[in-house]
Amino acid sequence: MHHFAPQNEERFRMLGLKIIDSFGGQFAKAAQYEISFNESGEWRLVGEGVTDSRGTAKPIADRESYFPGYYELTLFLGEYFRAAGYPLPGRKFVDIVPIRFGIDSVAEATEITVTVGPNGYSVHRSIGDATA
Repeated sequence: MHHFAPQNEERFRMLGLKIIDSFGGQFAKAAQYEISFNESGEWRLVGEGVTDSRGTAKPIADRESYFPGYYELTLFLGEYFRAAGYPLPGRKFVDIVPIRFGIDSVAEATEITVTVGPNGYSVHRSIGDATA
């Protein structure tokens, strides 16, 4: 099978998501997310789903929805913690988490890793080779 990149266009690479549950010492499987793209000042939903058994997902499934620009990844972590059986107070400290970020080139494979717990989270970006 041959893959041809259109001339004068950046080569498409997927955006990856990985969520690690540091509280439970496991990958955050079945964590719900949504991702939106900022188009002329308006946010447009371009993907949604849940993470797999390894805590990973491809939030944007097709080339037509992935452009250089600003994105907002929304993680519904309060629901994940509840489903995982963690003891939570009435008002969760970490619940719905929006993460806004910019992508300069869709030619670079980008993975967003989020380490989560009921009392906090951290976000890390990894950029891979465009030929990977």
